[in-house]
Amino acid sequence: MVDSRIRILAIAPYEGMQNSIERVAEAYPDIQMDVYTGNLEDGVAIVQNAPSNVYDCIISRGGTAERIRR
Repeated sequence: MVDSRIRILAIAPYEGMQNSIERVAEAYPDIQMDVYTGNLEDGVAIVQNAPSNVYDCIISRGGTAERIRR
């Protein structure tokens, strides 16, 4: 059986936001959400170390999102 869920990698700037994202994701069984906490440099490293072509999208914000785009 092929897993047809949407795979999302989320980078949260602090633990409280990570917890909120994880709670919200539980309401959507068609989404597989991997959430990590990381600052600017940590967020980029998390994305760089993630397996390629696994995630359908990456969610981040602010400076971390800008650095990931680059």
